[in-house]
Amino acid sequence: MKLTRQEDISLYFYIRDTVVGPQYAEIAEGEQLTSAEAGKWNMLYSEEAAIHPFKRGEFSGLGRGLLYFDISGDRCVFGSEQTEMISVYSGSEILQQEDYLVNYLTGQIYSRLNLSNYNVDYCWNYVSVIDAWPSDDVPALPIVSIELQRGQSLPLQLGGGDIRDASWHIEIFANNKGERDDLMDVIFEGLNLKRCSIYTFSEGLSLTREGLYNPNFQADAHSNYPSLFFENIEKSLTGLPRWGFYENEVINKYRAGITFDTKAYKK
Repeated sequence: MKLTRQEDISLYFYIRDTVVGPQYAEIAEGEQLTSAEAGKWNMLYSEEAAIHPFKRGEFSGLGRGLLYFDISGDRCVFGSEQTEMISVYSGSEILQQEDYLVNYLTGQIYSRLNLSNYNVDYCWNYVSVIDAWPSDDVPALPIVSIELQRGQSLPLQLGGGDIRDASWHIEIFANNKGERDDLMDVIFEGLNLKRCSIYTFSEGLSLTREGLYNPNFQADAHSNYPSLFFENIEKSLTGLPRWGFYENEVINKYRAGITFDTKAYKK
């Protein structure tokens, strides 16, 4: 994996799992497990809500799913699979983690045991954080879109090494004004005077394509460019006016943008 992609994915994980995830984690308790097929169990979602919590009705669940890292206070414990975010139980009997696997994208539980009388508690991402503009397979609001705008490599003025300089744009699509403003401030505060690690992903990403946790995942920082430093952070409102044909553009009514630069210094 090349360095630009490592920067891109590292920033995505930082915004999704460290900045937004802990503050917008939704808790579901006592969901019944029902058999989907041999060894796979679906969560029986709330009959009152009558919707899939990740997909939010008929919409895609892109960028949501179950939380797969633990949260301590308001911080993500990044780098190892959760031990406290999901509990599978029947009465007072709680299954050990070695008795099942979790599909963090679909919300299914995989187990050879008969789980027909079991329930599950879990946390899921209320905000859909995606690494592209929401054009295809658009999830339900709220959405946070992260995109790299430009990048370059500059020499240091003294000594060896160089600086990797890049510009980024985050777009927020919310359900209402309050949600938009809160998300804008949460992300701004997560960037202001802060930095994030650049991970090498030497053993792949944290989740497999199938949605299972990658047991070989390594949260190792890059040896030459260990951190992304955030600079020149600006936030602004970008929603469309509510008149004319714009009235039908629901996704664009409550929008905000955050632009910022990053610098990565070679050790």
